[in-house]
Amino acid sequence: SVSSSDHRISLDLARDATGRGHSLNLRLQIHMTDAASSSAKALPRFAVVALALPLPRPLHYRIPEELAPRIAPGHRVLVPFRSTELVGYCVGFVPFPEIAAEKVKEIRSLPDAEPLVGERLLELTRWISEYYLCSWGEAIEAVLPAGIRRANPRKTVTYARLLLSPEDVR
Repeated sequence: SVSSSDHRISLDLARDATGRGHSLNLRLQIHMTDAASSSAKALPRFAVVALALPLPRPLHYRIPEELAPRIAPGHRVLVPFRSTELVGYCVGFVPFPEIAAEKVKEIRSLPDAEPLVGERLLELTRWISEYYLCSWGEAIEAVLPAGIRRANPRKTVTYARLLLSPEDVR
């Protein structure tokens, strides 16, 4: 649903009368805020999420209200993808998704309290993805240590230490 402060403009130019011209489709999206909402910072509604899959571009996901104040570019996010959940990386925000808003899936959680990837590293990995023809998510995962790539990198390790020497046991 589009509120009074969000505007979408669409312009379609058809072929000319001779049939030799080219058609041009232009879609311009303008996000405007009124004076009442400009005093408070608007929370993002849709995140651009890069997954470590060979996809042509990042996907859009709805940001739940409880996560909107905390999410930032560089955060790891847990998102539904087909019949599973995957870890992705928030790389930005958009006011409108590429598909109908009601079809956009929602981010499930943020595994980390703070963004894991900084702005400069996001820029570098975007360049890597364009230069080496891989997805942005694959480039991000390539620069991160292996232990961080999992959804929950913290793991409990149980170990025992022998307090007696082998000679004391005999």
